Amino acid sequence: MERILEEQDVYGRTMSWEALGYEAGLDVSGRTIERAMGTKDYHRCVACNKTWISQNLAKKRVDWATLMKARYPTKYTWRKVRFSDESHAGHGPQGKLIIIRRKGERYCPKCVQRERDVKEDAKKKVHVWGAAGYDFKSDLTTYDVPSNTTGKMSQSVYIDSILDPIIKPWIQNGHDFIIEEDQVSGHGPTRSKGNIVKE
Repeated sequence: MERILEEQDVYGRTMSWEALGYEAGLDVSGRTIERAMGTKDYHRCVACNKTWISQNLAKKRVDWATLMKARYPTKYTWRKVRFSDESHAGHGPQGKLIIIRRKGERYCPKCVQRERDVKEDAKKKVHVWGAAGYDFKSDLTTYDVPSNTTGKMSQSVYIDSILDPIIKPWIQNGHDFIIEEDQVSGHGPTRSKGNIVKE
């Protein structure tokens, strides 16, 4: 069964456990195949649709981690930090493949679905934002971005949906925190004029 999987591309790996057993000439249940393959770290999961990050991006991430470690040297200094991010979930026709792979194969070429094969335009998406930190968890907040269908947050949506109704009351209620964001343009990471989030 391992040899069969190794010969398959990402689409061949979408077979069910029952189909894998059938291809190997076994007359057993899919559950038996799943248990047997599980002993060798194989499982079914969503196919990845991107490859490993570039060396340049990896270096930037290490540099950022080094800077943050210097800025917050102990576990206690991290207690004020609230990590925030957006996520997008689609509902509608399935766009991502469910494949069989083993632990450690996440980004192997036979486990990566090409981006153009994912029919994201056929899905309806829900966009959510949340924050979490030491002894803290915000509610999940849904938001819409009228200017696009990807959910990429604009600065005005960030202000109207997150900063004013959620983060501003934390400040008004005396919370002592640092909000940690990524560098998407909607968060206003640059210092250019006209940056309404920064202002």
